[in-house]
Amino acid sequence: KLSENGVMAERTMNTLLHVFEGYSGLYQAAKSPEVEKELRALLDIWSEKMFDPEKRRQEVFFDRSYHSLIDLQSYGHDIESAWLLDWGCDLLGDRELSEKIHRMTDVLAESVLERGFDGEAVCNEIETGVHPYAGKAPGTGAVRRGGRKGLGVHPASAGRSTGKQRMVLESGYPRETCKKADHR
Repeated sequence: KLSENGVMAERTMNTLLHVFEGYSGLYQAAKSPEVEKELRALLDIWSEKMFDPEKRRQEVFFDRSYHSLIDLQSYGHDIESAWLLDWGCDLLGDRELSEKIHRMTDVLAESVLERGFDGEAVCNEIETGVHPYAGKAPGTGAVRRGGRKGLGVHPASAGRSTGKQRMVLESGYPRETCKKADHR
């Protein structure tokens, strides 16, 4: 079981995201052609298998063939993926690929802002179209709380303007538990 949703998956977006993050750091340090090849392969998987342009999100849990196993949008992972994929892709120095990936990550970030952000915090996730706190009063314990709270910027993107905010908006609900974090 990989989540509170009870999903047993052979492949997960989160695992692939952190493999991508590790490869990106390695590529930034070493500029290895082998690592570049793997980063490009992972970006292909992302754009062809994980990102769903119709739903304007990435899928989360998959079988071996990358068929989605659950109707779930993880807002925190979508915004985290937006800046990590931009960062790793931009390291490759391929303008055409960066434009393609940035179009995808713009959609992810916009979707989080439109669907998951209430002006103060971001819902952790939404399953089958229902926010876990829909119809519940704040603080009732009826929500799935995120692990990290607050706003942060990925260290690799600090000082770099992409023309869009790349904030990590991961916080649990209720609002009174959300505090801005200093991530320098």
